[in-house]
Amino acid sequence: MGNHIFISGSGGIGEAAALLLREWCEMDVTIHLGDVNEANLEKARRFVAEGSSRTSDIRTVLMSADGINDSMKASFEQCDVLLDCSPGSQAPRMSQSSCDFTRHYTYLTSSKVRRVGDVCV
Repeated sequence: MGNHIFISGSGGIGEAAALLLREWCEMDVTIHLGDVNEANLEKARRFVAEGSSRTSDIRTVLMSADGINDSMKASFEQCDVLLDCSPGSQAPRMSQSSCDFTRHYTYLTSSKVRRVGDVCV
């Protein structure tokens, strides 16, 4: 594995988080940007690539509107962290995915869902 971060949601918060991680991490980090909208994904990928002096990999993942598709599963299996920047209605699905794949989970949009030790609450 190593140094892979999945960012769910490629809106303003997601693209800003991706840019900061790519530019300021001391190690190279592969960013997996996920969103249900392909145009938003490409816009966010360009924003991060053009706004950063670093050249680490930026991958895009077209997410399903519900459940998990094969692209999401492949990315979750590679990533250490699921950084949730998606709308609040998606928090239960994303937090459950982090539990299912035993990945660290951080939710930047609200504090209603959290991971406590090995238990998702």
